[in-house]
Amino acid sequence: GGARLLELQAQCPFRAFAELRLGAKRLEEPQAGIDRRTRGTILHRALQRFWSETRGRSELLRLDAAACTDRVAAQVDEALAHGLPPGTGARSRRLERDWQLRAIGNLLTLERSRPDFMVAEAEQSMQRELGGLILDLQADRVDRVGDALVVIDYKTGKVSPSQWRGAR
Repeated sequence: GGARLLELQAQCPFRAFAELRLGAKRLEEPQAGIDRRTRGTILHRALQRFWSETRGRSELLRLDAAACTDRVAAQVDEALAHGLPPGTGARSRRLERDWQLRAIGNLLTLERSRPDFMVAEAEQSMQRELGGLILDLQADRVDRVGDALVVIDYKTGKVSPSQWRGAR
């Protein structure tokens, strides 16, 4: 398994066993619009393509607003073309495109305010050993900031450092 193994084990060892060993899954609740996994896959694909073209903060800052918007829109359109389920209606596609453009725009605003960085890897799969466990991992992005490597995990919802505290 991947990092999800550690997350589930920290929350509830039985749930980790049931989900990962027995394949037990919670029944999904139907929802209107594009489901969160599809939305996340599209966002990741668009950002991977964006950062393969825009290799770091200095290149991002060189883009004027119109050029940046055009570049993001092209990557979102490509990701939507490959990521939306067949039969997705035009209205749902437009709504999802607008959401993706806003979400990526918000992330890029944060990226502009960071110290200078170069993208070292994007959506790179890797295997690592931790305490005898072989974990399949995928980093959303790894940036080089000076001599350090920084792992970036994209979040589009509300996230607070206080969520990191407490019992595990």
